[in-house]
Amino acid sequence: MRTLFGFSAFAVCSAVNAASSPVTRVVTLLNELKAKIESDGKAEQKVYDKFACWCEKTTGRKAKDIADAKEHIEDLSVEIKKRKGQLGSLSAELAQLKKDISSNKASQKEATSLRNKEHASYVQTKNEMEEAIGALEKAINSLSGAGMNTGSLISKQSRMMDVAADLRGALEMAPRGIVSNEQVATVRGFLSNPGAFTQTASKVGGVDSYAPASNEIVGILKDMFDTFTSNLETASATEAENVKVFEDLMAAKNKELTDLQSTLDKKEAENAEATTVEADSQQDREDTSAQLEADEKFFDDTKASCREKANDWATRTRLRTEELAGIEKAVEILNSPEAQAAFSGATSTFVQIRAVPKQLGDVRTRAFNALKKVSRHNPTMA
Repeated sequence: MRTLFGFSAFAVCSAVNAASSPVTRVVTLLNELKAKIESDGKAEQKVYDKFACWCEKTTGRKAKDIADAKEHIEDLSVEIKKRKGQLGSLSAELAQLKKDISSNKASQKEATSLRNKEHASYVQTKNEMEEAIGALEKAINSLSGAGMNTGSLISKQSRMMDVAADLRGALEMAPRGIVSNEQVATVRGFLSNPGAFTQTASKVGGVDSYAPASNEIVGILKDMFDTFTSNLETASATEAENVKVFEDLMAAKNKELTDLQSTLDKKEAENAEATTVEADSQQDREDTSAQLEADEKFFDDTKASCREKANDWATRTRLRTEELAGIEKAVEILNSPEAQAAFSGATSTFVQIRAVPKQLGDVRTRAFNALKKVSRHNPTMA
């Protein structure tokens, strides 16, 4: 019974010693190190995945911004070229419109000046003709009136001289052709010596009665009167027609001027708009070009940085994989029968020579030191 108890106690102690042997502790440390490395790898993978996602979205967004900017710059260039052509055309149109307006105003001024001269001439002619007609009418009435048949010779001659004085202006205004040269000579003879054209007609109440020497003068004056009256009517009709023509011309010119001014205002508004659009497009193109340059630099820098990070991550991932493979290989070796047999006959054990914080770097150091000590007792691990 005591022998059985002793054997059992020995078995328990052997199991406790085996469980707490240096090799077992090393394997445990290695497994902890592996777990830590795998945990850190997952955490770093999440961080890198977020970074990679950011790189993809950012470069994609910037690539779209760059493409949109280039397209926008191309559209702006087309718009600027279009507006420059429009401004050139508008400039020529505006110059022609201003020239036409100036010409219109000049023609109106010239027509008005001519009309004023024509009207002034008409008024002068009308006044002179009316004066001549009045003189002729008075002379005709005087020469053909009953008063010329009575009275003394002196009184008749006096009236004849008054008539002659009134007729001088009328004769000067008489158009050529309305009286013959002989008639003109007769009238001029009368004007130069009116008294010669009276003669004794008869005695009335014992007094001599004097009458005109001839009715020829009256006939000539009546012809002149009819011609002057007709000429005045013609001049008045011509004036009325000229007034109507002038008013129609001015109405047409004013309408033309209004249309020209309206077109000028419209073209000036188009020119102002085109100028503003062209200037805005120029500024927009400059701003977009500057932003495009900044975006392209940011895109290149970001892409290079993301590529560098990707390469670093690939290297880190490879090293971590190799590290995990090495740990697995070490655990496999330590758990092998050869290693167990070698450590079971070892005369020394692991001794703790210092305490360190339980962190990843320390775990790796402890594992390395443990493996280093184990390898001294197991040549196959050297």
